[in-house]
Amino acid sequence: MPKLFLNAEPGGILADGKVFEQARSLPAQTEVGIKGIHFVQEDSPNEIGEAVANWMKTLG
Repeated sequence: MPKLFLNAEPGGILADGKVFEQARSLPAQTEVGIKGIHFVQEDSPNEIGEAVANWMKTLG
């Protein structure tokens, strides 16, 4: 199952540690870096939309 991981920089919840590494380790995953801290959807709504749209184009 394809997955998209939006990695917020500098991030707040998944900034580092075991939870972050677990999130990054899932198979069939594409990781995209975006700007944001805690309310990422409010910090970078356009970046999120572009990342999702571009990722969806890669899904046959």
